[in-house]
Amino acid sequence: MLVGARVLYSQFEPGNPDVSPIRGPKEWLNLAAEIPRLLDSSGVFRKSWERRTASYGDGRIGAAIALAPGRSVRGLSERSLREIARPVRVMVGDDDEAAPPAECAFWLKDRVPMSQLESLGSGVGHYIFLPQATETGRREAPELFVDGPGVKRVSIQQRVVDVAIDFLAGSRG
Repeated sequence: MLVGARVLYSQFEPGNPDVSPIRGPKEWLNLAAEIPRLLDSSGVFRKSWERRTASYGDGRIGAAIALAPGRSVRGLSERSLREIARPVRVMVGDDDEAAPPAECAFWLKDRVPMSQLESLGSGVGHYIFLPQATETGRREAPELFVDGPGVKRVSIQQRVVDVAIDFLAGSRG
């Protein structure tokens, strides 16, 4: 959004022609069904909803990195994506089930002219970017901390840090 992408549709809104099989995030699984009620009953939600298609582009931002972009990218205006004139690096794991790469990361990369996509490999899922699990994390949300066989979360995260440093340093002009 900071490099010029604009929302055309929420991935959960009834009028979105690219209907997501997911009807809400993990934290609110039936969000799509709740939108009409929230628009009617919550001024805060309604104001936020009305701002969703505004431009949040910021000329001070010279480049962007999208880590495991989710299904919400499918609600971005393709025209706004084609008009992004700053480098964008998309990084994703091959085994991202929450945001399948072909539907999300590759879709985004194909629409942003100055973008590059990097696969972080097989066994790498959507939540690889979260920190190492604490005991509480493993107990409360174990699915967020399960990586594929042979995947070392710390190594993948270090790769992302190294790429980010090089990419952003090289994007300064």
